[in-house]
Amino acid sequence: MVIVYENSKMNWRDITVFDGHAFVGGTGGAERFSFDVAGFNAVLGGDVNIKLGVMASEGERNFTSDYLEIEVLNTGTYQRLTHGATNSDSNFFTSSILTVGNVRNPSLFNNTGVDILMFDIPNIGNSIIANGQNATSFGYGSSSDGYAIFNLTFAVDAYVPEPVGVLTNTAINGVPNPVNPALEPGENADFKIQLTNRGTEAITSTALTIPIPTSVNAGSLTFNNNINFAPSAGYSEPVYDSNTNLGPNGAIVWNLGTFPLPANPDTILADISFKITATQDCSVLNDLIDTEIITNGFLSGTGAVSNISFNTELITGYEQNGACIGEPIPAPIIIVFDYESYITEPPTADIPAPINVQCKTDVPVPDISVVTNASSNSGIPPTVLFDSDTSNGNTCPEIITRRYSVTDDCSNVIFVNQTITVNDTTVPEISGIIAESTEEGCSIADTPVPVSTVADLESLGLAISDNCTDDTSLIVTSEDIITI
Repeated sequence: MVIVYENSKMNWRDITVFDGHAFVGGTGGAERFSFDVAGFNAVLGGDVNIKLGVMASEGERNFTSDYLEIEVLNTGTYQRLTHGATNSDSNFFTSSILTVGNVRNPSLFNNTGVDILMFDIPNIGNSIIANGQNATSFGYGSSSDGYAIFNLTFAVDAYVPEPVGVLTNTAINGVPNPVNPALEPGENADFKIQLTNRGTEAITSTALTIPIPTSVNAGSLTFNNNINFAPSAGYSEPVYDSNTNLGPNGAIVWNLGTFPLPANPDTILADISFKITATQDCSVLNDLIDTEIITNGFLSGTGAVSNISFNTELITGYEQNGACIGEPIPAPIIIVFDYESYITEPPTADIPAPINVQCKTDVPVPDISVVTNASSNSGIPPTVLFDSDTSNGNTCPEIITRRYSVTDDCSNVIFVNQTITVNDTTVPEISGIIAESTEEGCSIADTPVPVSTVADLESLGLAISDNCTDDTSLIVTSEDIITI
């Protein structure tokens, strides 16, 4: 079994595994065979470290002439290999187990005829595998010792695209270095991403994508950027793209083109700063489930040499303490989003001034403009509507309560009341004189019946009017006064 693992403390390696049955009989005179290993990409600069793993069977310690060798710099010449005190370049397969000194129990002399080996191949001055090399060959043979190689694992320091984007939250509402960041609707947060290339090769078609959460007002995004390398074909300034395939609310997309490989991996090749504003849109807030604004991003591209494509998430920095010191801390950055009180906060408005009228007909029609200073926390003017008129049922005065509704964009509603008082304080106007009349009779019973309507009085010569009540509704009363 071959186990390939990742350790961030170690260099990237290109690993090639031979899984087969390379057999040497060892009884027919000198035999030699070879097989090629291709497709790896040795690191472009610096030392090329090589590690080899071998599994074989039936190699005898007391039979010599067996060997394993590696081609030197694709020249067709070979360098024989050794792995320790138990073998030599003419007796490579000796039923030895060499796995970096781990304790074995039982520890047998001949290990039941099995070789399990892992060792470094000296490559001083890159004399066997050169920078940028992508193929080599292994030779093996024997004239007396029979054996079978059933696994060979070859590892070489390799090209690996390794861009790094460090995301930091630089301010909340303009206050730098927030400790426990939190936002309410309408508030803002500032971020910065610094980009480096810590790999072993340049990167083509490099792009930074920053998805925008639904809880962010995409229309208020602002960003600015810097680059510290000469841009090539494929570079373009960052833009906001509303495509929801890039993020739930679109994304900021920065096409960087070819991302160079600097001499110092800590060199900041580019950076971008951007500001987000928490949405105040109640149509969004009412449907939100999360109470967090999650900010992340990813870098994508292809290794210029390895041709390896990648899609790498951002980090927020490196561990400063503990056993994992120096390890990257994965993004995202999570900011608490406190919007519950916002969406339940009612609008406000002034109470309309009261109205006093003489007559019911003077009561004005509803007018929403009498509701002044209507406002909501979103800044969007609330909707004012007439709701109802309710009378107390009395007369002179009659109190009418006129109600208006004030509704904000989160559907919170309040009602404001306007008091309308109807109180007729003006007496009817009468002009003219009723002519005196003389009636014959012996008692008061012989006097004529008093008239009971305005029309009757007006027929007797009076002119009668009222500011509120029509003639037919005026009540006429009479009183007889006896003078002796």
